[in-house]
Amino acid sequence: MSLPTPYAFISKTLKAAESDKKLELLCLYLIELSLVEYEMIKFPPSLLAAAAVYTALCGLCGFKRWGNTCEFHTNYSENQLSECSRLMVSFH
Repeated sequence: MSLPTPYAFISKTLKAAESDKKLELLCLYLIELSLVEYEMIKFPPSLLAAAAVYTALCGLCGFKRWGNTCEFHTNYSENQLSECSRLMVSFH
């Protein structure tokens, strides 16, 4: 038995964001960067997955696309994701 990783949550979040392959690959890259950083251990895996999708959406689309659907499926608002997202950007 082990704890779930962000990968357990990423597929549901990507589906809610109506992702394409480019978004999916960027999300997985951001999660990989985050898993090796000590500062990220304070965030639960579900928040890491949601923050990776949020960060990738902001980066690829140039604006925030975190809608009601994403918020409903992840239970995280933009405000809850902002700290984790900023850290992901700094690691990138």
